[in-house]
Amino acid sequence: MPKFKPLPSFERVQELLSYDSETGNLYWKQSVTRWIKPGDKAGSRSRHAVDVTVDKKSYRAHRIIWLLKTASDPGDNLIDHIDGNPFNNKFANLRLATHRQNQCNQRRRSDNTSGLKGVHWNKERRKWVAQISKNGKIIPLGRYATKEEAHAAYCQAVYKFNGEFARLE
Repeated sequence: MPKFKPLPSFERVQELLSYDSETGNLYWKQSVTRWIKPGDKAGSRSRHAVDVTVDKKSYRAHRIIWLLKTASDPGDNLIDHIDGNPFNNKFANLRLATHRQNQCNQRRRSDNTSGLKGVHWNKERRKWVAQISKNGKIIPLGRYATKEEAHAAYCQAVYKFNGEFARLE
């Protein structure tokens, strides 16, 4: 489980930053360095998210936004991006999640050869296999003549096991 450093106080963040709900962007309210002016967009895009530096410490923008909108630090909970886009920080796209729930909301792996999440080809039996992972264990969902049938079985199971965090693609 990830451990997150505590966020700055709600008051400090309110003093320094404003949030635009329409764009999902943070903006500086005051000049914190010579090159940052009030009204400038806060944060820089990293490989997996937008990072914002407050008082010489870097934080994920979505965690700062959660603090601004709810007045509470999410603690060790993750902030999940519902649409899977880590750069879409509109509050309607953010929700608290456990590590397992966040994993359920991942996209299809890039090395997937069937093109469908939860489905692979079994050479020996010459069938499409559907399976799902639950609590670190692989649960077989059956073998099917077509990959579409296998994917349908996966889709049914993913909603049963993952609920609102289910992602089909």
